[in-house]
Amino acid sequence: HQLLHAAASAVVDGFRDLRRIEDAAYLFKNGALDLESLVPAAREQGLETLLWCLLNTLREMSAIQVPQDLIDALAPGRFRQRCLLSLALGKADINRSRHRPAGFGALVYWLCCPERDTSHAKLLAYLFPDKERLLELGYTPDSLPTRLVRIWTSIRTTLTVLKLTGYQCWRLMTHRP
Repeated sequence: HQLLHAAASAVVDGFRDLRRIEDAAYLFKNGALDLESLVPAAREQGLETLLWCLLNTLREMSAIQVPQDLIDALAPGRFRQRCLLSLALGKADINRSRHRPAGFGALVYWLCCPERDTSHAKLLAYLFPDKERLLELGYTPDSLPTRLVRIWTSIRTTLTVLKLTGYQCWRLMTHRP
């Protein structure tokens, strides 16, 4: 379950935090994993795509041999695989934050959501912020924005999604996994 926790924590920032990769590497090196129960536990909790991303990133960034049958058992659909591989989550360059557009973590999270309905609900909540999302954006319960500010926030996030879609299309065309 520590590996599942690392995968769930890594998606929050779009797999930019290398500590989660180090956690996974540590668990693999010390043989602290029960690989036979890992796939059913990931499926039960809806974390198989997140774990697949973490293991691919681990394999890309380290010399640890992650079993191919484990990765195959966790693999999402072909389209999501191509999208996630094209984003090159495991590229460990120091200047990564400058090369990733705003909202990159939200795009990765949306691609990793367990079910189509959930991912669409997350995208709509990102585009049209409700009270919870506004609190995440830094507003306080006492000073929630007016309707006009909410509309402006929706327009800005929609433009960000369009920019990310263009970025994703460009990455899919230039990167052949």
